Amino acid sequence: MIIHTRTSANFREICMGEICSGILYRSSHPIADGKQDPAIAELSANAHIAAILNLSDIDAEIKQKARLAPWYQKILNLGGV
Repeated sequence: MIIHTRTSANFREICMGEICSGILYRSSHPIADGKQDPAIAELSANAHIAAILNLSDIDAEIKQKARLAPWYQKILNLGGV
């Protein structure tokens, strides 16, 4: 398994097996302590993410995070969360 790291901002591009560059990313939550991490916001927006798999938040928490992160709100509005 080969995992390429795009940055150290807890945002990683995963390239392994048949998963090519630009397909799969792993990241922390977009919001920590009520603040958007600027590095994660920039990397997420530039990666053109179409879908998010959130395994830990309930709908209310997802909506709250989206209000604080425009890139996350856009994906939520498109039904991609």
